[in-house]
Amino acid sequence: FLSLFLGSKVISRRISVSHILSVNTVLQRRVTIWDNLNANDYDQRRLCLGPFSGRSSNLSSRLSGILSNPNCEFELNFIPLHTLGQWYQSLRINESQDQIDDDEDS
Repeated sequence: FLSLFLGSKVISRRISVSHILSVNTVLQRRVTIWDNLNANDYDQRRLCLGPFSGRSSNLSSRLSGILSNPNCEFELNFIPLHTLGQWYQSLRINESQDQIDDDEDS
């Protein structure tokens, strides 16, 4: 059974470790984030060109995975997907250096 989590809103500007821990406790499993941060399928007149941000680099051990809902226009996804890759790389660096801190949400 896969537990998908959007955050506190359908488009959450920020998802913190404490929020994920609360949801995991209620569901009794690690969630998978379905992230709509850079999606525009709900309003194709909007262009979501910003970076993947507002997600703690301390989330990895608390998640089953993360899915990113992209823009409908392929070319608009370069910055969001590139910065998602950078975020993922920061997770790997934090894990390898044992820098996970439950109290830090940044």
